[in-house]
Amino acid sequence: FGPNNPTLGNPDQTNGDVIAFGNANGALPTYVHPIVGDDDPFAQLEDNPIPLELVSDGVLSERMGIELVCAWTSSLGTAHVWYRLLNIGRPVAAMSGTDSWVDFHRTPALGTGRTYVRAPQDASSDAVLGATAEGKGFVTTGPALLFSMNDSAQPGDTIASGAQSWQLTLASTTAVDIVEIVVNGEVVKKLEGIAAGQQRDYSGDIDLPAGGWIAARAYASEYQDDAWPTMHRRPFAHSSPIWLGEIGSFEPNARAQSAIDLIRAIDAAEEQARAAYGDVPTPKLDARFDEARAKLRSMLIEEERVEPLP
Repeated sequence: FGPNNPTLGNPDQTNGDVIAFGNANGALPTYVHPIVGDDDPFAQLEDNPIPLELVSDGVLSERMGIELVCAWTSSLGTAHVWYRLLNIGRPVAAMSGTDSWVDFHRTPALGTGRTYVRAPQDASSDAVLGATAEGKGFVTTGPALLFSMNDSAQPGDTIASGAQSWQLTLASTTAVDIVEIVVNGEVVKKLEGIAAGQQRDYSGDIDLPAGGWIAARAYASEYQDDAWPTMHRRPFAHSSPIWLGEIGSFEPNARAQSAIDLIRAIDAAEEQARAAYGDVPTPKLDARFDEARAKLRSMLIEEERVEPLP
């Protein structure tokens, strides 16, 4: 089902039902290969660059993943959506996927897009999935990226705001020229990259805001025609966030601006659905859009950014 696929029976379906079913059965519902280009999709919403229900599901779902790493889509473009969801306090899990066909010529080998998480050596598959959902690691197309705060707090953990120290280790078989520290979606430190086959340790100090998150990312600024042995055109790695104060905390200005952008994205998705379905009623889908918008507007009202709607 979905826009432009009305022949598959009743079109009044919503991914919210799929997410609820997955969570009830021990799965981690995840949006796969979401954003194609590197540019900020919120700057071109008229082109429908974001999957129809991704934003509303990210706003409403207590437990959901987003595929930040994939051979066929942009990690940088997807990060723009992920950051805004993190900024409103939604701990959406960064995920990876290869999306490979073993009988096709020159597609990535299975497992070349990876999620590394901290787990006991004898951990069960359920424990590994739980650590993944809790963001206890990093996603990568090859480079290894180990990020921590005060030599102890790691991705998925929490840390106090104010003056703190950070540590980062980066190792890669391919060249990585951009290394950055990100706080609430904004790059706050730019570091020197590494050549192919190198490893480097970084450290520094930072003054953290009262709420939100901090993470590290590293990637190649240019696509590579033959990125052996990673088999991905862009070497890329991103840590999951370390939360400030508590998981799901937020910085008010970042939350307000992200809520505004997410409302615009839901409005665009609603227009896309209406154009696709025409006169066919879709009350379940419409209600999902309305519920997510209302939740975002309540955040803006808290920050006195908008007046309540009648």
